[in-house]
Amino acid sequence: MALFSSTKTYAEHLPSDTPVTDPVPLPSIPTGERAVIERWDALPDAMRERLFTLGLAPGETIVLERKMLFRGPVVVAFQSQRFALRYEEAKHLLVRIG
Repeated sequence: MALFSSTKTYAEHLPSDTPVTDPVPLPSIPTGERAVIERWDALPDAMRERLFTLGLAPGETIVLERKMLFRGPVVVAFQSQRFALRYEEAKHLLVRIG
């Protein structure tokens, strides 16, 4: 028996009436959830510039529309736009649900 056998994300472990107050990686929130980008975590400068150019900056409200299997791309929507981000990029976007 594995010590940590759960495949649930951080947000899924919380009771539904408990607000998430600490920032969590974007891919860990449930699909369809609205979140505010809190900060970028350990991204190269070129990637920060790309995300900023797209409008994915701290303080922006986004909706996680879709998550692909096997740590594939995630689709986010904001300001009437949709973008797909690689999982490796998305995990560095720390968001606050709400």
